[in-house]
Amino acid sequence: MNPFISIAKITANGDHSGTGFRVSSQYVLTARHVVTDRAGRPYEKITLEFVDERGKIRCKADAKVDEKLTSAEHDFAILDCSSFPREANPLILSDRCKEGADCSSPGFAVQKRSGFVLPGKIASLSEPGGDSLGPALGLSVGRGIRMKGHSGAPVLVEGSVVGLLRTAFLDSKQRTDNSLIQATPIKYVVDHCNAIRRQEKRPELLAYYAPVSWPKALETFEMPLAGRKEELDIFVGMITGQTKQQRALLVSGQSGYGTSAFLQCLVDYARALDVRVTACDLEKGPQLDIIIKQMVAEFSGVFRLTQTAGSNESMEAVLADFTFLNAPFVLAIDAWHKASGDTSTWVERRLIPELERVPGVVLVVAGLSVPKNNSNKWNQLINPISLESIMSVDSWLEYAKNKWRGIDISFGNVQALVLLHAGVPDKVGKELKKLADVLAERSTPVAGKPVPSTAEQETPPLLVPRPEVLASLERRADPPVVETSRTTGPSV
Repeated sequence: MNPFISIAKITANGDHSGTGFRVSSQYVLTARHVVTDRAGRPYEKITLEFVDERGKIRCKADAKVDEKLTSAEHDFAILDCSSFPREANPLILSDRCKEGADCSSPGFAVQKRSGFVLPGKIASLSEPGGDSLGPALGLSVGRGIRMKGHSGAPVLVEGSVVGLLRTAFLDSKQRTDNSLIQATPIKYVVDHCNAIRRQEKRPELLAYYAPVSWPKALETFEMPLAGRKEELDIFVGMITGQTKQQRALLVSGQSGYGTSAFLQCLVDYARALDVRVTACDLEKGPQLDIIIKQMVAEFSGVFRLTQTAGSNESMEAVLADFTFLNAPFVLAIDAWHKASGDTSTWVERRLIPELERVPGVVLVVAGLSVPKNNSNKWNQLINPISLESIMSVDSWLEYAKNKWRGIDISFGNVQALVLLHAGVPDKVGKELKKLADVLAERSTPVAGKPVPSTAEQETPPLLVPRPEVLASLERRADPPVVETSRTTGPSV
């Protein structure tokens, strides 16, 4: 892959002045001094050249400085560009980097006019800017490099832009005289531009993640459960990007209320959309390190950074890999009440608070309990629902007809079972299976025994609860109500 496809050579009034790179659908980021004169006035003619791996021009476009989106203090400018090569995607921005991390800066220094990649290390996270400039990232690079034309180039750490190259200390031959050069931290660019947009009541311009392509909802999906259609619709809204703010579905319920079955239903739906899913059952023992290994094994192409990270770094590497997602990814965790300390800590303190910055991730957690809300920010990121009993006879009847096709289970029998077991899904489902097995056995011919005529076949008895059971139900403070049209339990 050509690393320069989203990086442009900039000429100002006909002279090569620096480098810029695509950061959104119509904007390019560069250093302010690349596109303005000493008085800070934008040059009249600014041209961007995108080249292929041989240095041949793929696309040439005019650009203008958006004067609201510039900063003299942090030496950056946003350019409104007229066109881009088809393959030129916006680069991913990140405010995560550590001192000592390897970095690179691809651009168009005269060291190699067709494209030059400057290698180095992050030497300092807060270097004094000097000359009225704000704090900078300090980069350690080699000496003797001809840097003219490289200003405005991205500084990359693990594939994400963490800074914007702005200052190099050159000798009389215009080569690096000091091994330290400076870059504007990308955080200052993101914060400044988004603050301007908020003042104008417009959508934020920049973000720390890739844009996500969402699938369309399935036209048909046969529910393998009784009821739960409203709860399924919540998940469908999340997995198709209709409710982009809600990134986590927390499903709780008492034992026997079908949290595991419902979670499996959501997993099946996502896989039917060809969405990547990693499903983990904590009841069977896998905890955080196993969950991470499972994600890497199933989707190695997604978790490139995690594959090479050490065991102590893998939890943060997963979050970094999530920022590159351009399609949804579902992490489904069952039996949360069995979660270990490291699993609950990572999900509650690291993953859920970070979901706002990794919008491609849809987290589904189910169990007798669910993650605890430790932050007010969670309120807009999560949708907690509690699965209740299913008292709708129509829902159970539809479930029975879909599951046991060709077997005629009467409304009266279903109604009796729902009332007898107070709509508890596990109990009603098991009793319906027993009834279906009995009916199936009666309708199956036995060798050597004549098949009875329709008139001779026994009608299965109506399963009416015993009088003492009915009396017990009636004495309850809040007796269940058998419904003939489906309703679901309230969402929390």
